[in-house]
Amino acid sequence: MQTSPVTMAVFFSYYVVLIGISVYAYYRGRSAKSFSEEYYVAGRSFGPWIVAFMWATSWTSGGTFIGTPAVYYSMGWTALLWQAGAGVLGMIGMLSIGRRISRFAAEHNCVTLPDLFVERFQSRFMGIIAAISILIFGVAYMVSQYIAAARILETFMGMSYFWAIVSFAVVVGLYTTIGGIRG
Repeated sequence: MQTSPVTMAVFFSYYVVLIGISVYAYYRGRSAKSFSEEYYVAGRSFGPWIVAFMWATSWTSGGTFIGTPAVYYSMGWTALLWQAGAGVLGMIGMLSIGRRISRFAAEHNCVTLPDLFVERFQSRFMGIIAAISILIFGVAYMVSQYIAAARILETFMGMSYFWAIVSFAVVVGLYTTIGGIRG
């Protein structure tokens, strides 16, 4: 498949903008008292709307762009109602416990989920279990995201699978490493 030069320019411009946002976030957060608090939780400066949008975008995955259209096609409106219900229930859950979790994390200076589990359950073991779970399931989740991104780039940009995955990995690695949660 031949990709037009305009499409390629827009695509690579998007990559540059992503990395630019991360560089901006890096310089903005350099003066923070605590690197880890700034990098992981933006110095606890995000309000509920920003957190809500971040949470919603974390649901937007490779499955959203590859799997969901197929489910909608095969199941029709039922699948759309199921997805809408999941979104509403997720928001109700976040509204009911999100503020309490945020307050608890701030009071106990928790930066990561394992920190939160250690403080909440007063058990280092729970923190270790949380960290191991995040590693196992996080790696599996990220692999699926990289595969989905590579397939999308392969299809729409005409890139080889290898170069699609490499370009995606480099950009994600750069903007995450440079910008942290703000990137």
